[in-house]
Amino acid sequence: MTIYGLIGYPLSHSFSRKYFLQKIKSEGLAHTDYLNFPLQNIAEINRLISGNPRIAGLNVTSPHKQTIIRYLDELSPEAQKAGAVNLVKIIRQKDQKKSIGYNTDIFGFQQSLTEHLPPNCKRTALIAGTGGAARAVSVALNNLGFSYHFVSRKKKTNNTLIYNELSKECLQDITLIVNATPLGMYPRTEEKPNLPYDGLHPEHILFDLIYNPSESAFLQEGKKRKCLIINGLKMLHYQADKAWEIFLKK
Repeated sequence: MTIYGLIGYPLSHSFSRKYFLQKIKSEGLAHTDYLNFPLQNIAEINRLISGNPRIAGLNVTSPHKQTIIRYLDELSPEAQKAGAVNLVKIIRQKDQKKSIGYNTDIFGFQQSLTEHLPPNCKRTALIAGTGGAARAVSVALNNLGFSYHFVSRKKKTNNTLIYNELSKECLQDITLIVNATPLGMYPRTEEKPNLPYDGLHPEHILFDLIYNPSESAFLQEGKKRKCLIINGLKMLHYQADKAWEIFLKK
């Protein structure tokens, strides 16, 4: 039996198990399963892997995308750039094992955004959040030639703005606003980043990494002002397909 799975906490919102079980079934992979491993403390990861020798790969979700790195043997170039991991491949040979961290969120976000990006638009962005998902978004935006700032409650770097310092005038030179926080995710669907939504206009693009609900409170603010709105479902499919490709690659 080969086991793949998902680690994070909580996992009740995640689509991963259903999605990957469908992959396993559609590809006729016998003796293969996909399980959820709710992990509150990332320090338990080594015990999980060592205690389950059939685990060949793990998807990683919040809140462990950055903290897991110290427990891994190697990182892919993309994961190194992002400083965040959403996939761990485990290679076992005899009594040896090696864990390699990857980041497929970069690919997923970049593919999804590119499908919606108007030609010749001004490539400027705000990223709400500074966690692992936000770091992946920043790498994808670099790849696409965007300049960007993070937005957070506290100033963490010179490239970070603070929510309560933003005015609606600040949004006028911005094309893309990305919610890379969990604000608005089911079941707390009324939450949203503290942004000056009155500054939105129809040329803005709002991208929410959240996919449940399909139209978050953040996206509803954009919809009211006739912005282009994009949820995270297509990104999720792209990154999951890339993850599956990495899992199965010999």
